[in-house]
Amino acid sequence: MDFMASGQCCLQPTGEPASVARLLLEANADKEMVLHDGAITPLYIATEKWRVEVVRLLLEANADKDKAIFDGATPLYNAAKKGRVEVARLLLEANADKDKAMHDGTTPLYIAVKNCHWEVVHLLLEANADKDIVMRDGARFATPLHIAAGKGCVEVARLLLEDKDKATHVGATPLYMAAAHGHLEVVHLLLVANADKDKATHHGETPLYIAAENGHLEVARLLLEANADKDKAAHDGATPLYMAAAHGHLEVAVALHDRFEEEKLRRESLVLMRCHDLETP
Repeated sequence: MDFMASGQCCLQPTGEPASVARLLLEANADKEMVLHDGAITPLYIATEKWRVEVVRLLLEANADKDKAIFDGATPLYNAAKKGRVEVARLLLEANADKDKAMHDGTTPLYIAVKNCHWEVVHLLLEANADKDIVMRDGARFATPLHIAAGKGCVEVARLLLEDKDKATHVGATPLYMAAAHGHLEVVHLLLVANADKDKATHHGETPLYIAAENGHLEVARLLLEANADKDKAAHDGATPLYMAAAHGHLEVAVALHDRFEEEKLRRESLVLMRCHDLETP
């Protein structure tokens, strides 16, 4: 019996999906029957439609939990992509391959991070999914934490802080990525976790440099409060202040200049205090 043809109603938004699926399985319907347009199995469709009970029944019937569709996506990958927490939990409990990647190398953890599904990320990390895998993300290679930082996914980033200073192939840290995109909460999270605030890229660009260049005032202020080096220049000699001014980010330039004046005043005050101490009998 063809599960796909006989059981379409169990995968639709209405009706009694679990009851129909149970009857079909009891009648020995083919649980591995695939659609011709992409090798899609009943289990994969159940993850797509968020049919938790149907997923449970199919797994109990020993449906192939790792069977991928035409592009290499598994049921777990699909659950991770869609943020289907309960479905992902069932698949992991059934020992689905947590690191099985699509043909382009994308893993369930990567796609869950990219879509900010922190609960699924938590499940995958608990299952010891590979969090150190380096993936191509656009024009760069990045770890899951880099992706979370660049997307501003605070809860996801919190789960991945162990790799807070790991750099990409161009030297960009998660803090750099968060600063570049103006994600204030992620920047704060990383600074509290003692991420290296002055670690530069291969071009010498620090998190403060990129925040200044992109005009992210609050991020720049937060980095300055954390005593980031305001004068650290890139390899071409450009400082954060120069970049802020060059790109017309006046408020950022003022914040950087005020910090300079504040430190100058502090140094002058210390000199005066020492002179006073020397003159005092």
